[in-house]
Amino acid sequence: MSLKAFIYCFDAQTGKVLWQGTIPNAENTGMGDVSPVVADGVVVMDAVSMIETKSGKDTMDTCVRAYDANTGKVLWTQLMGPGPKTPAFKGGMPMIHDGVVYVGTPVNNVYQAYKLKSGKLLWTWHVPDAGPAGAGRGPATYYKDVLYISTGSFIYAINPTNGKLIGQKKIGGRFGIVNPTIVGGTIYLGNSWDWVIAVPVSEVNPNYRP
Repeated sequence: MSLKAFIYCFDAQTGKVLWQGTIPNAENTGMGDVSPVVADGVVVMDAVSMIETKSGKDTMDTCVRAYDANTGKVLWTQLMGPGPKTPAFKGGMPMIHDGVVYVGTPVNNVYQAYKLKSGKLLWTWHVPDAGPAGAGRGPATYYKDVLYISTGSFIYAINPTNGKLIGQKKIGGRFGIVNPTIVGGTIYLGNSWDWVIAVPVSEVNPNYRP
């Protein structure tokens, strides 16, 4: 990268920079891919990092880092696991709910859950049918005690406690940095086929009851 990647905290009234932080070895649009998320005084950001060439193939990892929202102090750092260098955009958008961070990455096609305050890894879910561009960019949506994730060409229902797959529905096309919007038992989404989609939650989650 021509410039070192930073995350900035600004004073909302004056625009003054209050603190800045970085992610170790962030590379290849790294910290410019997705937005940070904030809850309970903690800022969480991820970026692809540590690109290496082994046996003629480029590999990378995804680094997740949490900062104190007031001071910028690094609270914890986690690596999501290595994988091949993915085409196009790289990062995954985190989501925080009830003290847990949920984040995916197309590098090795996983979603992981971490404790917000400590960074303890709670579980890893491997996305099936990821496709050549990888899967895991969009944030999860928490709805009635279930995570709903749109990635690859599917919508998935995941148990937020253990990361187990509850159900899925193939839509087609590809979902990028999008997450399901769920209102009244209906999931609304857009995909790479330029479709706007409305799907009953019950078609993704067989256990769903209104």
